[in-house]
Amino acid sequence: MRIQIDSLVCAVTLAASVAGQTPTPAEPLTLTASTASIGMPPGGVVLVTAVASQPVTALEGYAFGRPVRFWSDEAHLKWMALVAAGLEAKPGPYTVTMNAAGTRSKAAASLAIRVEPKRFETRRLKVDPQ
Repeated sequence: MRIQIDSLVCAVTLAASVAGQTPTPAEPLTLTASTASIGMPPGGVVLVTAVASQPVTALEGYAFGRPVRFWSDEAHLKWMALVAAGLEAKPGPYTVTMNAAGTRSKAAASLAIRVEPKRFETRRLKVDPQ
């Protein structure tokens, strides 16, 4: 009988302590993007790195009106992609946008990059008209 009463007291105490607790909200998913160089010439390539605060199941990106394909480390926290500016890209600012999906939340990030003016070397050939 004594064991049953002790067990009942423990169960009531545990239930009261659990009922008084408020669940802690999950940390929000954050995404931070960076690159070693924000400037590139037309036809250039930069490595973009995105770091998530918790594992990400999918990461989509867009730059220059085209999708960017990311790959991740084993922990799915660090994602990388090569972003290329086409030869036809006009000098000026562009944005790389990223959307991450975690198990419980989503996050977005953007990164400003710039296509710098470039003068390509040209050679002129003269052909004898005869």
